[in-house]
Amino acid sequence: MRNLCNLINLSTGRSFLWLTLGFGVCTTNTSLAEEFSFDVSAYQKAPYELYGHFDLLSSHQQINSNSVFSQMTFDRPVNSVNSLASELELNGLYRWEQSSAYFRSLSLGTKNDLPNVNFQSQHQFQELYWQTQLNSNWQFKAGKIAEKWGKGYAWNPVGFIERPKNPDDPELNREGFTQLSTQWTKSLNSSLQSASASIHLIPITSEINHKEFLPSDNWLLAGKFSGLIGTTDLDFYWRHSQQTQTDIGFSFASNLSPEFEWHGDISYRPNQLTPELLTDSIKLSEKSEIQTLLGFRYLTQNEVTWIFEWRYQPNKPTPSTMKQLYQLANSTQPENLTLAKQAKSAGLLGTDTAQNSVYIKASTKDWLDILYLNAALWGLINPDDGSSAWTAELSHSGVKNQEWRLRASLLNGSKLTEYGEKLNDAKLELRWRYFFQPNF
Repeated sequence: MRNLCNLINLSTGRSFLWLTLGFGVCTTNTSLAEEFSFDVSAYQKAPYELYGHFDLLSSHQQINSNSVFSQMTFDRPVNSVNSLASELELNGLYRWEQSSAYFRSLSLGTKNDLPNVNFQSQHQFQELYWQTQLNSNWQFKAGKIAEKWGKGYAWNPVGFIERPKNPDDPELNREGFTQLSTQWTKSLNSSLQSASASIHLIPITSEINHKEFLPSDNWLLAGKFSGLIGTTDLDFYWRHSQQTQTDIGFSFASNLSPEFEWHGDISYRPNQLTPELLTDSIKLSEKSEIQTLLGFRYLTQNEVTWIFEWRYQPNKPTPSTMKQLYQLANSTQPENLTLAKQAKSAGLLGTDTAQNSVYIKASTKDWLDILYLNAALWGLINPDDGSSAWTAELSHSGVKNQEWRLRASLLNGSKLTEYGEKLNDAKLELRWRYFFQPNF
């Protein structure tokens, strides 16, 4: 615009009309410049942030009173359990110079109608750490941090330094581990478009990180290297401890089209303490362990998202061994029941013990053309014994800062199968959630 004004002012030989138009444009431009002001501070991030949610949840469980886990949980027949629960999650952030401090706390309260069970509460910091940006490529963190490794949606075979996902609710936030970590990132002008690497030092003492890792270890050292080539993410992982030596893992995720993505994880742990069922005892021995996961996401033309994953754990008990364990737990002989309880304590009998597991989910937004109404249906299937668990969910967030969610679950399976021996065979759950973010 300045060049146009100069051109007009210098062209004194032009017509009066041009001068008039030029004067008008320049005057308007000058006036706009005088009236327009830009408040940079309005666009700067506030040093403080505080946000979170508060939940009220009511649930009804129909107990499978003849199942193995029902008999191991209750000392008398129980047909149903009704529960009320509350949850408060707080997230806070404070920034200064090149640093920031972050926390995420979780407070839970639960009460059910079982006799002799009192109100239970729990409060914890799931994350609490300080981080600083050393320069444009390097970042340093110290504190309790929840890492998210791997590409799996329902399971995380390569989650060497994170807690296991709950496949029935994989998006739940999880508690982190206390650690020191540093991360390097770099954008590149090559076929490898970006690269990053991180190193994590996790101490293990009688006070921190001692429940999830071997107490004989004093520390863990872990790392991750990531690269982006085209539309494919590649991740390599490792974890070294004094007891289990070096675990390694690999993940990938690639978009074959804008609607179709496929992904996979594989981990190898050379020295894992593995329980084994003998005739009259449980034996622990060091064995190598492999876990693999392969899956895809697909978005259809009518806006339905499909997620499919298959996980294979060849080192877990065979279907015949699982059937034998269920028979022991159903036995009326005390020594068999004792052996089944020992198997449960060792991790042979419990969740996450199937060799083959399948997860499938379909979800859509604005279901039935109703704004803010989301619907989903997902299933967990054990293809070895044919048992399964299915959950349907409806959620509505049409009221500002509020969300209602209704879930109904049904478990299907005959006797001596994974989902036929679970604690409950049906569950109904209603949750109200309120989101908040005060302005400072």
